[in-house]
Amino acid sequence: MLPAGRFEWIAEGWFKPTILKFAANDPDGPIDQIQLLRFQNGEDLSVAVRIIRHKGGLLLAGIVANDRDDGLKRANSSAVILLDEWLRWRLHLLQIGTRESTAVLYLDNDGVMEERVRLNWDSTAIEPSVLRAGIARLPAGAKATVLADELRVSEFFP
Repeated sequence: MLPAGRFEWIAEGWFKPTILKFAANDPDGPIDQIQLLRFQNGEDLSVAVRIIRHKGGLLLAGIVANDRDDGLKRANSSAVILLDEWLRWRLHLLQIGTRESTAVLYLDNDGVMEERVRLNWDSTAIEPSVLRAGIARLPAGAKATVLADELRVSEFFP
């Protein structure tokens, strides 16, 4: 459990996906995902970073959030995720508990964390209270092996 009433959180870790097999074997089928860092309230998603499979089988990094009014909101980066390679991921949450919350995904690029995508959403209804990391959420029928190291969650003080 995370302490309540916080305004910003940072969650990060090194992840190495070695196996990602989604239930639909059609690479041109629907988008599938695995969430690596997932903030939730109870069992309900607040916001998460994910690896998504696009048409053609391309794996990209992205963010998904549960918006109070609009349901799920998604933002995908152009960062291609490769199997069997370690990559440091960081999810920075700003203005938590407001209608103008922001999630920022950073990925490591030769030792420098670079912003890859950001997403604004209303987190007032589902404020983050728990962090799940590793294989935080996986669709039914999918199989995955993800190695994780140096997981960290911290408050951010500007």
